[in-house]
Amino acid sequence: MIDLLLTILAALVLVPIAVFCVECLAAVLPWRSRRIVQSDLRLRTVVLIPAHNEERVIGQTLKTLLPTLASDDRVLVVADNCTDDTAHVARSHGVEVIERADPACRGKGYALEYGVRHLSHNPPDVVFVLDADCRVAPATVDVLSRQSAASGRPVQALNLCEADTAAGSLGTVSELGFRFSNLVRAVGRSRLGVPCHLSGTGMAFPWGVLADARLGTRALAEDLQLGIDLAIAGHPPLFCPQVHVSSLLPSDRDGFISQRTRWEHGSLSVAFRQVPRLLWAATARCRGGLGLLALDVAVPPLALLVTIWMFAFSVAGLAAVCGGSALPVSLLGGGGVALMFAVFAGWFTYCRRVIPLRAVLSVPAYVLRKLPIYARFFLADGQQHWVRTTRRA
Repeated sequence: MIDLLLTILAALVLVPIAVFCVECLAAVLPWRSRRIVQSDLRLRTVVLIPAHNEERVIGQTLKTLLPTLASDDRVLVVADNCTDDTAHVARSHGVEVIERADPACRGKGYALEYGVRHLSHNPPDVVFVLDADCRVAPATVDVLSRQSAASGRPVQALNLCEADTAAGSLGTVSELGFRFSNLVRAVGRSRLGVPCHLSGTGMAFPWGVLADARLGTRALAEDLQLGIDLAIAGHPPLFCPQVHVSSLLPSDRDGFISQRTRWEHGSLSVAFRQVPRLLWAATARCRGGLGLLALDVAVPPLALLVTIWMFAFSVAGLAAVCGGSALPVSLLGGGGVALMFAVFAGWFTYCRRVIPLRAVLSVPAYVLRKLPIYARFFLADGQQHWVRTTRRA
């Protein structure tokens, strides 16, 4: 009976490892992603920026954004529950600003809903959502606006988080994990025909798609939730790695823990609730893409995936030493080798120019530092409310 249970445990652990490895393999193999059709017409676009107490960073964001826009484009900043000069700084750059005050409903989703409601009086053709601390590459808004208009679907740019030089090894390994999620696996998903994840910034929507979406929620990972909702509704997001947005990861330990707790707890909460929903929708509507998306969403963050594998491998190894079957530990050993190969291949293909090899070798230590975050999710019911990450100017 113990051997059977351990074999089942090994199989359950190997499923997300297999999905992770297949996505990484698809990303590193030399084939082309599907080309996204681009409209010849440049339609009216509004850049919507939700901002909560961002006076230190929003000015620089607007300085880099405004020169990239067409003459008919607009910028709308939603100063959401601000207690600083975010609204004043934004207005000083000549953009439209609306202010929202509702402390009971805090979070980006509510700010986006408020902005969309304001835009409904004179709706644009495309809405481009950008975080207040992000930098945009020169052609990003133009390319995504054209692709979203032509496809009638949301389009996500490559979203990169870069480690501050003051963050040390913690920031470097965190940047590696972020690149695997938003670059390596995103390229793999695109090549396999799996709907793209929305990452909360650098994303363009046709007006009708965004206007009908449910935005005002308390979900910590509101971007992931929105992408799933749109995929089920028949508007699966597309990935466009040719243009990008970027921001800095927190450099201090408290900021890192706050941000990672929100991201990890949010994505885990969405996975537990949405994987069954996606599987049901895939079966009921005979849409294989939703089934593939369910498998993808079920893959935990890389650090947690490594943690789960280490635990299962240790238990299976101990059982084998005590006279149990060697099959579970053999299966998990093979899975571990495949996982390490996938991580190395993804790093070598997409990350080695910006992230040194020592960062890959530091993953086990990084996993140990994140164990308390995962423990709080499973043992203390997880973070329930949105908390702003502290930033440096």
